[in-house]
Amino acid sequence: MLEERNPASRRRRAANPYATDALVAATLDQGESLSRKRAASFPDYFPCSGWILAALTVAAPFLGGATSLWSQATLAIATGFLFLLKPPSRSLGPAFNATAILLVLLASAAFLPASWWVGDDWRSKLLGIPGLQLPATRSPQPWLTAEAFGLMLLGLSWAYYLLAHVWDRKTAVQALRVFCAGIVVLATGSLFGFLTGHKVPFWPDTGNSGVNFGFFPNRNQTANVLALGGIMINVLAFEDLRSRRKSSAFWFCCLGLVCAALIVAYSRSGIVLFFGGIALWALCSMRLSTSTQSAAVTVSGAALLFTALFLFGGEAFRRFQAESVLVLENFRLLLQMDAWNFAAGAPWLGHGLGNFESLFAMVREQSRMGNRALHPESDWMWAAVELGWLAPVLLLGAFALLLKRCRPFDHGTAPLVRSAALVGAIGFALHGFVDVSGHRLGSLWPALFLMSLALHPECPRAPKPWVRPMFRITGGVLLALGSFWFASFFLPLPTSAHARHLNLRLENQVAEDQASEVIATATAALSVTPLDWNLYFQRARAHAVTFDTRAADRDFAIARALEPSWIEICVDEGMFWLELEQPDRALDAWNEALKRPSEDKLGYFRRMLGAVQTRPEVRDVLRYWARESRAYLLLYLETASPFEFELESEQLLAEDPDLASFSPAERKQFFVSWAARRKLERLGPLLLSKPEWQSESWPFIARYYGELGEFEKACDVIRQSAVMPAMPTIETGEPLPVLEKNFYLHSKDLVNGLALLGGQLRAEKFQEATATLRVLQQNKDSPRYLSALEFKLFTQSNEWEKAWLAWMAFEAKRN
Repeated sequence: MLEERNPASRRRRAANPYATDALVAATLDQGESLSRKRAASFPDYFPCSGWILAALTVAAPFLGGATSLWSQATLAIATGFLFLLKPPSRSLGPAFNATAILLVLLASAAFLPASWWVGDDWRSKLLGIPGLQLPATRSPQPWLTAEAFGLMLLGLSWAYYLLAHVWDRKTAVQALRVFCAGIVVLATGSLFGFLTGHKVPFWPDTGNSGVNFGFFPNRNQTANVLALGGIMINVLAFEDLRSRRKSSAFWFCCLGLVCAALIVAYSRSGIVLFFGGIALWALCSMRLSTSTQSAAVTVSGAALLFTALFLFGGEAFRRFQAESVLVLENFRLLLQMDAWNFAAGAPWLGHGLGNFESLFAMVREQSRMGNRALHPESDWMWAAVELGWLAPVLLLGAFALLLKRCRPFDHGTAPLVRSAALVGAIGFALHGFVDVSGHRLGSLWPALFLMSLALHPECPRAPKPWVRPMFRITGGVLLALGSFWFASFFLPLPTSAHARHLNLRLENQVAEDQASEVIATATAALSVTPLDWNLYFQRARAHAVTFDTRAADRDFAIARALEPSWIEICVDEGMFWLELEQPDRALDAWNEALKRPSEDKLGYFRRMLGAVQTRPEVRDVLRYWARESRAYLLLYLETASPFEFELESEQLLAEDPDLASFSPAERKQFFVSWAARRKLERLGPLLLSKPEWQSESWPFIARYYGELGEFEKACDVIRQSAVMPAMPTIETGEPLPVLEKNFYLHSKDLVNGLALLGGQLRAEKFQEATATLRVLQQNKDSPRYLSALEFKLFTQSNEWEKAWLAWMAFEAKRN
């Protein structure tokens, strides 16, 4: 792509300019005849096409990653204008055309009547819920599917446009530099926002990281784009260095900037893609470069980048440690297993675009303990779920054919630049197996741009008369689609933007207790997103407030069915019914909650117990539920009144007199609750009969003796089992009279007191030491270990009751 400095290469090109690549096609002084040939060969070439394509490519991530509808509408309109003004004339061939047509047909199948197909599992479940009405189409949310279909059409048409474009040397070089400059701007803007706290206003907050960094809501997509751009910046830097251009210093500085941005992004996948891509390109350069010195420089530069990662990677590098990765990867594996099973439920046509999040919540099994899943952890799996298994097969086949069309990397076709672009495209495709960057226009478009640069200039792309009209029609469709999406921000049109606007209005109405308005707004939003559980939940609350309990029960049941794995929805429903003095409905919701999986089910049961502290009729039901689980029972006993505790503990001892159903930790928790609410005369004999419980029962045996007034036995148990705290030793070397004088003058000084106390103990003046302790303990913030020392002094003088009281003071300070 860059100027050839090899004399032999120049001679071969002069002899036969078409035997090499169109990327380095004939220069302007080759004569009028060659110009006519180029015009005939490349009728879709025009001077500004390169930077326009690069600018549109960079615009996608710059517009907040093109993850919101306004940015997607902007891209649709800009792309539509480009298709109308300068449509391509070349076809990618029958294989690619068939792939595009089949993908469109698979996506369109979601709008076929649902009655034509055997019911899906989720559809059977939803049809069994009274009051839930599904549309007649296969897709349960046709408006969202239509929006996703439009995005797929935009992505497919843009991919076809780029891949059909034949890059001229001038436009290719210009486009690559514009693209890399755009990546530098993105990295600079991201770092500036991170350091100053002022992000670009329309860049969303990062939701999957503690660091609000980047232009995507997901840090992995930000890192993906930066990594692809970094690979190409690295190529420009080394190519300019080999050509002895001063601009190489600029590109090396930009490379360091991108590397720093990747480290701040805190994404393992981005770091792997960046450094792995550069390492692979360095290996390719050794094979493709005609200069041993140039290859050595390239490999050395890659080694320096890896060294910088190890030296300055910090927390980002530690994310690769196995211990920190294990839990997350296990959950992702479970999520993928559930997604695989979900895709198997509709292998031919999928479940419809835009439906994964809503439907997956009803079918997940292995990953039910996790948060709500917006998507599977794979582009290819997502395509299989929503379009059927044929879709990823078609996409992989098309990608394999593109790889074939990149060969050969012969001399004269800028093989180093093309190989770097191919490495980036392959890395993006592989990343798609563990992430969903391919479903985001902001990350997909840079990958498509690199793929178009990687294609061999002489690969099959024959002019066809139908291509231009087809793309002009597509451009008109995209213009209309983008305009429709924009209009939905101001008009009640069925798009995700309008649904989001209704949800914001709903939140305000809920906060202001406008029940009638909540019902109307939720109903309007459900016409666009009929599987949004929150809309049913809020509408149910509004129905309940307006005393329409039948409608409230119906909507609450629908919300539960749409979120069968989430325990909090049932807990909140029960709390709401309890506020409305409907304990039966509250208990019904809580009973459903306790049947659902959760890592914090005990925490939710604690919330229930706290909410009914003054509702004995409801607490009685919870007490009955608690008997089914020792963990629940211990929570109940923690919050029980003395009378409730006595009744329940007596029944427990009657059913299990040896507490054999308790673990050691549970027994200790039971003993603590008992000691806080009952005397130990009933429990003491059991504790004494179980010497194997000594490690957890000795504090309660000591208290049992203390309650009986047998203080010597209580102190003996403590001396045998308790671990006494260490007391700091302060030795000043001064005589006791001086220490006594210092303490007398500064009686609140802990250091003087401890120095005097140490001297008195060494002199075995225990009574004086006891008096000093009493003075020190009068201070509000006296250390806890002073009470333990007092206990020890009293046991030495056989003052057992005083020793016991000192120990009780020591225990009281523990809490």
